[in-house]
Amino acid sequence: MSECQKELMNAGKPYPKTCPTCGLFGPCGKEGHQVNDYQVGGNHYRSEIQHWDYVERNGLGYLEGCASKYATRNRKKHESPVEDLNKAVHYCKKLQSLHLAGRRNNRRGPLVVPPEEFIAANELNDKEARVIMILTFWEDAGDLEDAIEIIEHMRDSAQAIEEAN
Repeated sequence: MSECQKELMNAGKPYPKTCPTCGLFGPCGKEGHQVNDYQVGGNHYRSEIQHWDYVERNGLGYLEGCASKYATRNRKKHESPVEDLNKAVHYCKKLQSLHLAGRRNNRRGPLVVPPEEFIAANELNDKEARVIMILTFWEDAGDLEDAIEIIEHMRDSAQAIEEAN
C-alpha cells in the first residue's frame, strides 16, 4: 500500500478521482502515485488487498471476478445490499449455465494472493468468505449452486431486515 493510500485511509477520506499527491487524473506514474491510491465513485474497495488485485493476481475468470466483486462490496457501496447480491447471483448463474453447457471450467491460475488474506483485509463475514472460497476453487455446477444459495440467503435476509424497518 502506498503512502498516499495509507494517508487517505487513516484520515477516513474517500479516494479522489485524481492522484492525491500531484492532482493528475488517474495514476501519474510517479513513485508512490499508483492506481490503487484512488477510487472513482466511492471508497467501497479500500483495503490492503483490493478486489481487482485478488482477481487478476490469482487468474480468476471474468464471471468469477464479477460475482465476487458484488459479494465483496454488498454491504459497503449502497445502503441496501440487495441489488449487489442480485448481481452476484446473476453472474453465478451465467457461470453455472456455461459450465453445464460444457463451455466453461474454472480458469483459476496458481494462487498468488491467498483467499484468507483477501477475506481478512476486506473484513468479509462468514457467508461472504464462503462465497469467495467457492468462486476461487469451484469444480462443478454443485459448487456454483452452493454459492448461489448462500448469496440468495444473504439477499433474502437483507430484504427481510429492510421490510421490517
